[in-house]
Amino acid sequence: MSKFEEIFAITEELAEEIEYHNEKITDLNQRNKLNKEAITRLEKIEKDGSNKKKQSFIYTGDIFIQMKDNICKNTLVQENEHINEEIKHHQVHLKERQEQYRTYQSKMQKERNTYFEAQQKQQ
Repeated sequence: MSKFEEIFAITEELAEEIEYHNEKITDLNQRNKLNKEAITRLEKIEKDGSNKKKQSFIYTGDIFIQMKDNICKNTLVQENEHINEEIKHHQVHLKERQEQYRTYQSKMQKERNTYFEAQQKQQ
């Protein structure tokens, strides 16, 4: 494997990792947004007293669970805190991979230029 091919393979790997982290951040932001909407709705229900049973259903991804409004709200707040930590984690890794990607793009360009210069000298 030539040096150029090696650099290209690493660059492609980094691009895939960047895409993965971007997708995870997007998914987590969406979950965060939905949780915030649910918290706002629970606060509104609590304020106007429209839920006489003081219980709501929460969707856990596989099933709906009925729980008291205050527990439901606390669960959503805790989940958002966890989601925010995950987002920060992915953002750190994303930034690292983007910096590495730029470095390898530069190395790849230098290798490409070296190759073409060698080709021109041979002619």
